[in-house]
Amino acid sequence: MRIIKKSAYLSERENQKKTQYFKLDILVGKVYITKHPQFINEDEKAVELKGLIKEYKEKADLTIIPHLRKQLEQLNQEHQKYTAQYDIPPREVEIIEREIRLVQQMLEKETASTQKIMESIYKTWEEIKKIRAANNFSSSTVRLNVRQYKR
Repeated sequence: MRIIKKSAYLSERENQKKTQYFKLDILVGKVYITKHPQFINEDEKAVELKGLIKEYKEKADLTIIPHLRKQLEQLNQEHQKYTAQYDIPPREVEIIEREIRLVQQMLEKETASTQKIMESIYKTWEEIKKIRAANNFSSSTVRLNVRQYKR
């Protein structure tokens, strides 16, 4: 541990620089070893798989897909209601149609990025399985369990 010296802002009453000392404490929860001379291909792929799964969990926790689907459903209902009425100006309908397109694009982009992460997880898992089959043993404890959720 070391102390870092950093210049502070000018003091108003003395009009000179002061120095502040800071002590930085870092707490480390887990340490993942990603490179080691004794690692074989399976170990490297296992580390890669754990990173991808962590990335997917973060993405799934912060996903806006359900919100976008709900918003799209509401916009479609509004669009149907407006098109059924003849006294609504066409400009209003165009605005709703533009919003529908924007939400659809956002939904497709979000779904595609989630799908891409999932596909890379499956690809890495398949590579691990091939390495295990070729070696006739397993050097890592990594397992992949996939469940399908119904809406």
